[in-house]
Amino acid sequence: MDHDGANKLLVLLDCQGYSCGTKDILRTMNVFIAGAFTARGRLREHRQVIRDLGHVCTCSWMDELKETWPDFEDSARQAIRDMIEIKACDCFILDTIDPSTFGNSYTEFGFSLGRMHPRYVVGPFRNHYQLLCTRRFEGWEQFHEFFHAGISERGHAGTG
Repeated sequence: MDHDGANKLLVLLDCQGYSCGTKDILRTMNVFIAGAFTARGRLREHRQVIRDLGHVCTCSWMDELKETWPDFEDSARQAIRDMIEIKACDCFILDTIDPSTFGNSYTEFGFSLGRMHPRYVVGPFRNHYQLLCTRRFEGWEQFHEFFHAGISERGHAGTG
């Protein structure tokens, strides 16, 4: 199976009501955005765009003032908080535009693979597990066009 075929299969597997193209289903989605800690300022803008569309976008890590590593207790608390937020999300977005030097966002993406929800990568693929995303976008402009089109056409965001 080629990559496009695999993506189509993943889209079918990830279909959960809001992504099936059914016009009569309206659903507020809970979206999680992962990315490099150093990109959090840039990513806050994209979080706000998603919130402005009426969705919940829980990415508490973006509001951290500083990295807690190597404080093991605070770092463990942050990791647990992020895992809870990822487990609760309906849609996972990984920003790879700025490469992660620490790897937390790649671990979060791996955790999301066990969940049956759409997973999007915005930016270049950085490892082979990211090939398992539902769809990849060159940049945020393309993602927002796709996400907004899904809402406009179907009354909810879809997986395309």
